[in-house]
Amino acid sequence: MERKGNIMGPINPKDAREAISRAEAAQADGAERAVRPTWYYPALGGGLLLAFASFSLDMATFGVPIGLVIVPVAVETLARQATGASPYRSYTGPATRGIAVAFVLLTAALFALGLALESAVGLTGAMAVAGLAAAAVTVVTGRRLDRARAAQLGTTGGEV
Repeated sequence: MERKGNIMGPINPKDAREAISRAEAAQADGAERAVRPTWYYPALGGGLLLAFASFSLDMATFGVPIGLVIVPVAVETLARQATGASPYRSYTGPATRGIAVAFVLLTAALFALGLALESAVGLTGAMAVAGLAAAAVTVVTGRRLDRARAAQLGTTGGEV
């Protein structure tokens, strides 16, 4: 296009429509990539379950690093290969920040409750039960994060 001074020359309607179509397609692609694969949150929940339950099984030395480090890194790597996008930005946007904070607080509360019941009260298996609850919280809040992120991007109306 021709430049006239500091501004671009006139854009014809056909070019404008094409630019709008490309922008809408990019927005739809971004919304689609913001949604994690269906196995993503159950796999992360499984990692939390392993980490929590390892306390009940006296295997925390192995279970915690595997469940809280190795599983999430592996799941993230596989998801990034599947979708081409990382979820980290999905968790810090205005529509998702509250959900992510609620997830962290709920998971921490479950950990504290399970540990207190297991250690202080002597209730064997309490951490495993807390791990099951943490896995469920991971799936529920994760799916809610996906819906909020997709709705924020404005192409799916929040439907996932």
